[in-house]
Amino acid sequence: MRETHLTNLGLKSLKSARDMGTTWFLMRTLVFLVGGLQAINLSKSSHVRDVANTPTIDPASDLANTPTIDPASNLTNTHNIEPASNLTNTPTIEPASDLTNTPTIEPASDLANTPTIEPASNLTNTHTIEPASNLTNTPTIEPASNLTNTHTIEPASNLTNTHTIEPASDLTNTHNIEPASVLTNTLTIEPASDLTNTHIIDPASDLTNTPTIEPASDLTNTHNIEPASVLTNTLTIEPASDLTNTHIIIEPASDLTNTPTIEPASDLTNTPTIEPASDLTTTGNATCECCITTRRNITQFTTEELVEMIAELKAKLFVAKNNTASFRRKLVSVYDSRSSSVVMGCVSGVILALVIFCIVVPDLVNLIGWIYTCRKKDRATSKL
Repeated sequence: MRETHLTNLGLKSLKSARDMGTTWFLMRTLVFLVGGLQAINLSKSSHVRDVANTPTIDPASDLANTPTIDPASNLTNTHNIEPASNLTNTPTIEPASDLTNTPTIEPASDLANTPTIEPASNLTNTHTIEPASNLTNTPTIEPASNLTNTHTIEPASNLTNTHTIEPASDLTNTHNIEPASVLTNTLTIEPASDLTNTHIIDPASDLTNTPTIEPASDLTNTHNIEPASVLTNTLTIEPASDLTNTHIIIEPASDLTNTPTIEPASDLTNTPTIEPASDLTTTGNATCECCITTRRNITQFTTEELVEMIAELKAKLFVAKNNTASFRRKLVSVYDSRSSSVVMGCVSGVILALVIFCIVVPDLVNLIGWIYTCRKKDRATSKL
């Protein structure tokens, strides 16, 4: 009985020792692994020390001596606004480059001197280009602001209140105004094709207030425009969208009873202010005061000034080769071939080898032998 009790105590002590040995082995292995990882971190930190003085700005990896902002090399003397040389005042709109003397009215190339009349979309009445018998208002014809010619109104002698519009004698080609094809209203202007000098559209015989448009005697091709029959809203005549250089607006005055007037610009000498179409190659629509002020304040640089500015930009944006991102990546790379990096890598490898072969492997061998011995004793005691 006493022997059995001693045997049981011995088995319990062996089991306790085995459990303690296993725990100690695992703790020691964990400590060694942490030490090895710390050695690896030390080897990596050596690379960071080598590049402690490198700049923090990372330019593009493919930059060697190239500035990040490269102005266009083909700019020699770029001016945003180039006024025409023959203008006494600075124009707000640059005409097309092929115009040597800016014409005031230039229809589209596909129209044979035929602008299009488009009435405003908000007109509720049907406007025709023929005088009706119930005219109460006479439209006011205002030429574009860039016309330098003087237009006068001479009433005809045989009408009680007939107004005649004679354009200036220096016009050599008056453009025809034909209605656009998209109009749903009836717009009829049919000039006689066989007349070479003057086309006059006589009003109806029962009219008492009929404005008649008679061109001057020196015009070679002039067509008359007759106002609408009943004007209750402002009639706006705008050329079609395919015109390239001219917007003509004829606005009848809504408060006039029978007094058509022509108001040319009084202070214009040679300053075009007509908005060109969007397909001009020089400038777009810019008629508001803020755009005009901005365009006038733009500085025009000469070729020498542009070259100096480009050289100054290159000098300021110069990036040394040693500060490029590719060079810095080589410095911090794990596979760098520096001597210090090689030495630290070798040291960390030796430490890991010592930990594995001198501590971990013997502990594993001892643990396996101890477990085998304990099991062998357990079998022997169980047989007893």
